[in-house]
Amino acid sequence: MKYELLQMQKQGYGNIVNTSSISGLIGRAGDMPYNVSKHGIIGLTKTAALENADMNIRINCVCPGATKTSWVKRITTYEQNRSARRSGKRGCLAVFG
Repeated sequence: MKYELLQMQKQGYGNIVNTSSISGLIGRAGDMPYNVSKHGIIGLTKTAALENADMNIRINCVCPGATKTSWVKRITTYEQNRSARRSGKRGCLAVFG
């Protein structure tokens, strides 16, 4: 973003869109490195946006959530089963997607 900003400051305007994750907004237990990196992108975006707003440079961040894939289904099924074992309940706790 350093060199993008230098060019945009020279030309007097610009737009930057960063990509983080829903994990950067809410966090999740057991996934600290990923959560920290996504929170960092959001913090960088907010700071850069404030520092460059007066130069007609907009900086935003999109934070997509999970996409229904076979990997996500495996993970959510695992988490649901783990929660069920902890609580002593059996069966589906929630529908994902």
